[in-house]
Amino acid sequence: MDNSVNQEELAMLELARRGDTEALEYFFSKYQSVIYWKSTQYFLQGAERDDLIQEAMIGLFKAIRDYDKTKEASFRSFAEMCINRQLLSAVKRASRQKNIPLNNSVSLDTPMAEDDVDWTLLDVISEKAAETPEDFLIKNEDLIHVARQLEQVTSEFEKEVLKQYLEGKSYQEMALYFNKKEKAIDNALQRVKKKMMKQLE
Repeated sequence: MDNSVNQEELAMLELARRGDTEALEYFFSKYQSVIYWKSTQYFLQGAERDDLIQEAMIGLFKAIRDYDKTKEASFRSFAEMCINRQLLSAVKRASRQKNIPLNNSVSLDTPMAEDDVDWTLLDVISEKAAETPEDFLIKNEDLIHVARQLEQVTSEFEKEVLKQYLEGKSYQEMALYFNKKEKAIDNALQRVKKKMMKQLE
């Protein structure tokens, strides 16, 4: 990566972590094609494409939060890895909760290398994209405004649940923290995701 571009990205990362909306928009604009492309490589039977796009967006949020510039990997490589992991996590979560049945040929036991960005997963089914990247970018041209809009339409409880979810907390941990049932935590996350996608309509 060109050094000047790298420095610009690092500067934007610092701003995004402080909640700067324009910096967040910078990353959503720059990586929206990556979000689309990665979401086409995973499949949840019975789920909509939007569900996978939501998870990919969360993966990008995590990359912005967790990137360490002292590591050798570029931010793009790290972002792609975080998006991949978030999508895989969604597949595993769906399997555990039995909300969405996986294809019988899927296995969730294949180990993965920590830093392998171009990993091949035997536990997900490749799905052909129904839209081209150009179609997606046109349809979701307001993607970069999601962070700003989501802040305005979510409750304090939903914000805190999302925050803990992004920090990697399990449903059980969050249920104990909020003194609520796991179903209530899941419902809150589903509401956030629906609100997120509503902003893309």
